[in-house]
Amino acid sequence: MPGEHAQLRLRRTGGLAGLRLQARLDTRSLPEAEGQALIGALDRFAAEPQTPRTQSPPGAADTMHYELEIDRGGAARTVSFSERQVPEALAPVVHALMDRAAPVPRAG
Repeated sequence: MPGEHAQLRLRRTGGLAGLRLQARLDTRSLPEAEGQALIGALDRFAAEPQTPRTQSPPGAADTMHYELEIDRGGAARTVSFSERQVPEALAPVVHALMDRAAPVPRAG
């Protein structure tokens, strides 16, 4: 799996305004250097020992929450975290997706 392209989907919810954002990205659609940088970040994250993430600390009602879906080589994984708990290795991935994020239309 290291070095393989990835299909990514990020959803952000929460915050004072409650604006929901979403982005999708296939690393194959990026310039090679940018795609490889994101793949490297995903590889670093995959190599880290995984610790369970706790809920946001008390008093953090306006905190943004993220759900990142990672699909590489047919193996899918979903990672959830708050803006205060973004795994360091995933920060470049979150930034790249947020640069492409658009509001999610409200139903009804």
